[in-house]
Order: sequence, then C-alpha cells, then structure tokens
Amino acid sequence: MASIADEESTTRCICSCSKYNFGKPHTVSLATWYCHIDEAKTETEKQCIHSTRVHQATPHLTRPNVSVRGRAAIIQAMAKRCIEMVEDDILPHMPDLPDPALDNGVSCFALTFLHTNVKLFLKDNRPCRPDCQSPGDHGNTPFPFSFEYECRACPSIDIEALAELAILPLMQHNMQFILALKNMSLKDPASKLTSKAIEKIQNPPSHADPINDPGTHFSTSTYLALENASQLAYNRVCQAAQCHTPKFDCILTFHNIEKSIPSYTRVISIEHDMCHNTCMAFTGPFSQLEACPTCNMSCWKQERLQGTHRRSRVAAQTFTTIPISPQLQALYWHKDSTTDMDYLCTCTMEVLQHLQETGDIPIIDDVMMVWDYLGTMLDGDIKQQDIVLMVSIDGTQLYDSKESNCWMYVWIIINLLPDKHYHKLPVQPGGFIPGPNKPKHLDSFLFLGLHHLSALQAEGLPIWNARTNLWYLSYLYLIFTTADGPGLVYWNGMVGHSGKNSCCMYCGVLSRHKMHKKHYYPALLRPCDCCAPGSDHNNIDVFNLLLGGSTKYANNLNAIVSVRNKTQWGKMKTDTGLTKPPLLLALQPT
Repeated sequence: MASIADEESTTRCICSCSKYNFGKPHTVSLATWYCHIDEAKTETEKQCIHSTRVHQATPHLTRPNVSVRGRAAIIQAMAKRCIEMVEDDILPHMPDLPDPALDNGVSCFALTFLHTNVKLFLKDNRPCRPDCQSPGDHGNTPFPFSFEYECRACPSIDIEALAELAILPLMQHNMQFILALKNMSLKDPASKLTSKAIEKIQNPPSHADPINDPGTHFSTSTYLALENASQLAYNRVCQAAQCHTPKFDCILTFHNIEKSIPSYTRVISIEHDMCHNTCMAFTGPFSQLEACPTCNMSCWKQERLQGTHRRSRVAAQTFTTIPISPQLQALYWHKDSTTDMDYLCTCTMEVLQHLQETGDIPIIDDVMMVWDYLGTMLDGDIKQQDIVLMVSIDGTQLYDSKESNCWMYVWIIINLLPDKHYHKLPVQPGGFIPGPNKPKHLDSFLFLGLHHLSALQAEGLPIWNARTNLWYLSYLYLIFTTADGPGLVYWNGMVGHSGKNSCCMYCGVLSRHKMHKKHYYPALLRPCDCCAPGSDHNNIDVFNLLLGGSTKYANNLNAIVSVRNKTQWGKMKTDTGLTKPPLLLALQPT
C-alpha cells in the first residue's frame, strides 16, 4: 500500500522560476507551484512558469490506462487550441504592452473602502473589443466527469407548506424572513441597492480604472500604508508632502479619499436602520415598523423628530452591510488574481482525473478532496467557473471597561489557495453590527447579506475575466456556515452544545444530563451507578458513530414550527434539538 509520503507526491509540477533554481526546471508540488507564480517578479517569468508546467504522477499510484490518458490529452490539447484561437481572433498580432512597473516603479495598488480590503490592480489591461463578448453562461460549464457515489440524502422541505404550520409569533416571523429570501432579485426594494449600483453589478468593467492624477495616486497609497494608523497621522503625512513636494498640491483630505475610493473599487456599503438597543434590524418583514416590538423603543432620533415636528426622521442607530458581488468581480480584473481564483477548478479536475484513473482520492488536504464537495459538483450544483463561499460570524468586545459588543460576519473564498483563504486581503467583509448589546434577532441583521447572495444564486454574477478576456455568469455556492460553538445556533437553528440533541451535524446521538440538572453533556458511555431519566440509553461506540444529516430533520422541523405555545416549544426543542427554522432554507442547495 502506498504511504502518505507517496500520496503527497501524486500531483507534481515542473517549475522554471528564477528565484529557487535559477530558471532551471525543477519538480515541485502543486501548492508550491502556485506560490512560485505569486513570487515571480515579472510578467515574462510568470508566462515562462506557466508554459513549463507539466503534471507528473507516481507510477505505483496511477494505473496504466491508455484510453483514459489519451482522452485527457486530447481534451487538454483541444482546450489549449481553443484558447489560442480565441486570443488570436480577439487580439491578432498585437505587440506586447510594456510593463508599467518599468515606467513608474509601481505595478499595482490595493485599494480599500473603509474596512473593505479589495485588491484593485492598476496595471493596464488590454481593451476588449465588442465582438469578443460572450454573453450568458459561455465559459461556465459542468465538470466533464460522472461517478456513482453514496451521499447523504437532502431533506425535502416545502417552505410554503412549512409557513402555513406556524402559529407562534416567533415562528411566523422566522418563516416570513425565509419566504422573503426565496426567489429574490437584485432589483427587489428589500435589497436597498440603487439603480446605479445594480447597473454596475450587472455590467462589470473590462479593465481596472487607472489612477492618473498624481495627487489622488499619492493620497490612495498613503491611505493604504496608514491603514492601521489614525486620521491625524494621515493628515500630517499629507501636510509634510505638500510642503516638500510642490507637485502634490491636490492631495485629497481623509474624507475625500474615502469617498473617492469606491469609484475605483466599485465596492459599496448599505446603511440600514436598527433598534438602538440592538434588539433587531428593521429589514424584511420588519421594514415597516417604527418601533422595536421587543423594547418598544422608537427607531428615530427623538430630538430630531420633535424639533422638526415629525417632518425629519433620522435613524437612531444603523448597521452596515457590504454586498459581496463587487468584491468578487474585482478579483477578476487582473490576471494574477484571476489565476488564484482558478485554483479550485484546476485542483478539482486533477482530483477527479486521479479518481477516474486509480479509483482513490489522494490524501485529503483540501476541501475539494471530500465527497461533500465532489458530490455537489458531480450533481451539477457547482460548475467550473462558479464561486464557492464560506461565511463566518463572530462577536467581539471593543473596550475592556464597558459594554461594547460588536458583531461582524465575513466571506471566505474557497476558490483561492488554502494558504490564502484566511489572509487579511482575501477575506471579504459582509457586515458590521454595532452594540452595545447582543443582537436578539440576528436573522434580521443577516437578511440583507443573504438576500444579496440569494439574488446572485438565482440570476448569476456577471464576471469579466482578465486572463481569458471573456464574460460569463458565475453562480455563488455557500458550502459552509461557520462560527464558534455558541454562534453556530444562529446559522442552523439548533439548541447548541448544551442540549439533548447537541450535534451540529444532526447525527442523532443523544447527550446525557446529571440528576435534577438541565445541562446536557455529550457523554457516549452510560454511567454505571445512576442514570437520570432520559439519559439511560446504551453506550455509543466511538468507532461507529452515525453520519450527520438525520433523515428525521424534515419531520422534526415541522414539529418545532407547528408548536402552539411556549410550553410546547420548550418541550419540543429538547426532543428535536431544534429551536427555529434556519434562514438558510431559502438559499439554493447548500
């Protein structure tokens, strides 16, 4: 049997980078090859590394299959020839453009909008001719593989029928939010997007807008360099530059540079009303309320309301949502970042090719090597150019000496290399919920971000790819919702780690509690001396645990939604492990 070290060397590449072997071809792993691409200093070196990339497989892990190898070689040759024909048709006999880094010493900048870290590469891109546009789903096709595999059955849930069962006001509100998310559009008023913002999302630019003005150029680079400094530090640097460099007489103020950056990144933020005590946000079904139903506090500033005889209404508190679509579109504006976004598709093809040839999956070191991902891809839910996302939410306290809770959620892009998933720049912000208190109805705060995701899943996200010079629709797939232990209950609507059905995978394993206590513990072995009623079930074999995704989930969800009072709700959540229907029910298969 092959060892782990042998399996790690299954996929190898030939690299010709100048940093590690003076331009001589040498064998590296696939992840190292991508790192060498990032570290290449010039565009010529990157093209050289791309041209010499050859995949190798260890002989004892790859069975000799001439027909499979022949088909793979033909497909690769046809794909390469197709790309060459498209490039020749788009840009026939065009000379290479000079590297801007040789002209001004700066090849690219990263622009940020407030707390958003979205890379906008300012390197010149060749213009796209109108006849090379590819409308629709051109360039985004399913993976050309077919396997028989065993997977967990997805529960069949009729959302409309489930909503009719809701009697308790809490369940009715939850189902109203779920119904409001289903079959949404970017043009829906609930999205809070202006017509101009929608136009920019639906018609992405074919190049990154360059910053030609020296003052704006200097202001932008200074703003980014002082990202973690104070506003006073920015003002002092700008004043010193104006005194010693006369040509920088048009340096932008801190306020103006923050307002100008969105015009280059196209990243926007949405401010929406919320309860001053952080009980809830006035979104979706709550958008018409003028007072919080939990604390009865008005959503308007009373001083302003009374001073203008109720003519001027200003929100007492707002929270911020940053749509994900402009942040994703910006990642395809430059060839380097586009290559990074192709990592998931490339590795998936290699894993499937290896699986087809050997019948085995290589050592599991990334998300594309597990059947939960491969199954959705083989079913056609994920296509080659789709974007796979993970969302994570957490809360933090800003000050030690007083209550200052702040909640935020971010998007992690699975298409990128594993060593880039959690870097500061690739992690895209989703929203910020100010305190000082803990949100009591978190679904109302998450509604805008998930509404935007649901609309993109239905309509698709238009992408202009700088590397292929093509337009296509990319669909977003939410594969993981993550948080710490207590925070997971906001995503899955379960009781959490201290409940009787505490498993977040809903495997059906029951926990145990002490005598006359309500806190449950995930103890697999039955106590020898005494067992509390309800905790006397048999021992559970740790080597034979149940798989997640219980088939009873749909029936239990109907039971928790149809409760008639708080007493029934308390008993039912103990028996089923559920507290509410999760907001994620309205999204596409996740």
